[in-house]
Amino acid sequence: MKYRNRKTGAIIDVKSKISGGNWQAIESVSSSDDKKKTPVRKKKVIKEDG
Repeated sequence: MKYRNRKTGAIIDVKSKISGGNWQAIESVSSSDDKKKTPVRKKKVIKEDG
């Protein structure tokens, strides 16, 4: 999510929610975006006789 500080105008992009203070959410991340990520696959190990 992106947050803007109302006092300073600074903008930050973080994964966690921020509450309180002068921070205001300016963009929200939908939960469907997380589902679109490709899972990491383990590589197959090929054993060679030597």
